[in-house]
Amino acid sequence: MKKLLFLCVVLLAYIFVRAENAAVGQWAGLLDFGLQKLNVITEFSEKGGKFSGVFYSIDQSSQAIPMSKTAFDGKKLEFEINSLSIKFSGTLSDGKISGVFSQRGMKVPLNMTKNITPVVVADKTFAIPAETLDKILGKWEGVLKVNPASKLRLELNFAKDGDGRCIGYLVSPDQSPAHIRATKIEGEDSFVKVEFSSIGALFDLKVAKNLSGTFKQGQLKQTISLEKKQ
Repeated sequence: MKKLLFLCVVLLAYIFVRAENAAVGQWAGLLDFGLQKLNVITEFSEKGGKFSGVFYSIDQSSQAIPMSKTAFDGKKLEFEINSLSIKFSGTLSDGKISGVFSQRGMKVPLNMTKNITPVVVADKTFAIPAETLDKILGKWEGVLKVNPASKLRLELNFAKDGDGRCIGYLVSPDQSPAHIRATKIEGEDSFVKVEFSSIGALFDLKVAKNLSGTFKQGQLKQTISLEKKQ
């Protein structure tokens, strides 16, 4: 009887390990916030019995963001990223992870499928001339006239990463507190172009006391001027 009980325990442990391992690997999905859509990747691994994961928002950054908490019981999958106030709760079934992604009060569905061949997340920052970079570093604010009756405040933020390259973020505070990472930054003399592919937006700006030029998004094309705040 004791031998039979021991075999049952071993079998249950084996089944649990196999189920837990089903989440290991790289998973890709799309976050749809309405005006903004973001491609994301999650990677889960298990070493020494410890289940862990990292998160990528690949339209914003190539940086792997460690998950603060991960849990998987063979079906239910949860993770948290405390630094970004992110939580996810879902289930793994039929080779798909389906659940709800929440961040600072916003909740959207997130469905992910496994990448058979893992994607190498590419670096999406771009170098621009040092003289131009020095001129644009900091925070810039302006107002975009969407139509005669509608205006939106916009913020452009430029900084250097650890390798001295330019990185940029866009915030539309009237719509969302989200910081949208620039996917391409090009500079030449006193001009800079900043692209945000996740929302189909492009700034084409002249660098002087203000950043002035055009903003394009879909059929919208408007002039804009941004004033340096810090």
